[in-house]
Formats: sequence, C-alpha cells, structure tokens
Amino acid sequence: MGLQNDFSKFGVTFEDAYHRITNLNYRVEEYYTPMMSSPVPTEGTGSAEPVESQWTKRAYGSGEIETYATEAARTAHSESLAKTHFSFNYDLEGESTWIEQAYAHAKTLPNFTGSVDIL
Repeated sequence: MGLQNDFSKFGVTFEDAYHRITNLNYRVEEYYTPMMSSPVPTEGTGSAEPVESQWTKRAYGSGEIETYATEAARTAHSESLAKTHFSFNYDLEGESTWIEQAYAHAKTLPNFTGSVDIL
C-alpha cells in the first residue's frame, strides 16, 4: 500500500512520486477520570465528593512516510527523497484498521493532499 502524487525537491518535480509509510506505531492509554458532584466541599474533608468515575480510553499513532521518485525506485531499494514524520488520533470505534487510518490521515498533510491510493 502507498500513495502517489507529484513531489518537488531540489528544484525538480517528480511526477507520480511514491509515498509509503515505513514506520508506524500506536499507543492506547486508559486513565481514570473522577466526575465531581459539585464544587461544594464535603463537610470536614475540604474536597468535593465524587459522584461517579469513568475510565477514558485514548488512542493515537505516529509514523514516518518515505518518499521515492517512483514505486519502482522503492522496490529497487533506491534512497528515499524525503522522510516525513506525522501523528494522528486513532479511532478505536472506527471500521478502518489503524494502518488505513494512518494513510487516510497522511492524505490530509500538505505534501500528500490529492494523493491517490496505490495498492
């Protein structure tokens, strides 16, 4: 999987440059969030009494995209033209995998706007 669009560097435009996520990490954090009943302190304690609490879950990813002159250049293990680091919020409830979400987010970044998916 990868992305394809024009890419400019060194004063040259590489038409149909190939962009591929080469490093992708994700992290899921869970933390306990106490919900307060009111700002009025409980008698004798000096603090408000929590009514209920909940666990909150947050997921996010980060990665690196390498850009090559062409898909064939990447396949031939040529040196990449650029590396772009990015991060995104991962939707745990979404139907897309975290890799699909990473590529979808990449297409919102300035260098990859208008990119086409390459399977």
